[in-house]
Amino acid sequence: MPPWNLNSILESNHFYKVTIRISQTSPTEWDNTRAPVGKRVMTISTHTKLGKWWDLFHHDHNAYEKEKEESIDLIFRNTELILPGLKEATDFYLPGTPVSFQNLTNSD
Repeated sequence: MPPWNLNSILESNHFYKVTIRISQTSPTEWDNTRAPVGKRVMTISTHTKLGKWWDLFHHDHNAYEKEKEESIDLIFRNTELILPGLKEATDFYLPGTPVSFQNLTNSD
C-alpha cells in the first residue's frame, strides 16, 4: 500500500471517497472535442456532505466562494502527493460543488 491515502487526507476536510480518472487515449483517437490535440482530460471527483454547501450558498455567498477556492487548493495539494506538479501542468480546471452540479444538470 502506498504511503499516502487521499481518502484519509481529504476525509478530515469534509470530503470522502476520492476518484481520479485520466483519459486513456489521445483525444484525436476518439473525441477531439474533450481536449486539444496532445492534451488529456482528467477528472478528480470527491464526495462531500451536501448541507454545508447549500447553507453557505443560501446564507453567505462570499463564504461559499471562499470554501470552494479552499477546497480546490486542498484537492490540488493532496493530489500532488501522487501526481507532483499537477497544478502547474493544468491548463484549465472547472470546479464544481453540489450546488454547481444541481444547477448544471437542472435537477431538483
